[in-house]
Amino acid sequence: MSRGVQSAELLAKLYLKGDHRFELGYTWLKTTTRDKGAYRSNPEHWFNVGGVVSLIPRTLELNATIRVVGAFEDPN
Repeated sequence: MSRGVQSAELLAKLYLKGDHRFELGYTWLKTTTRDKGAYRSNPEHWFNVGGVVSLIPRTLELNATIRVVGAFEDPN
């Protein structure tokens, strides 16, 4: 089976004073197959937003991440 895959990714990090940082990641993935066309078992878009805040420098950090995924179909 022949497939065509196109993708792009982005990762941005912002470092702040006091060992704090924020991150943004984005992925675009488009897959097509010769026999069925668009392959919909993987999401086409998704992104992650996260951050690390230093509560006690070099001892304790608070980490939070959220992931948002686009629609996709169950292969079954």
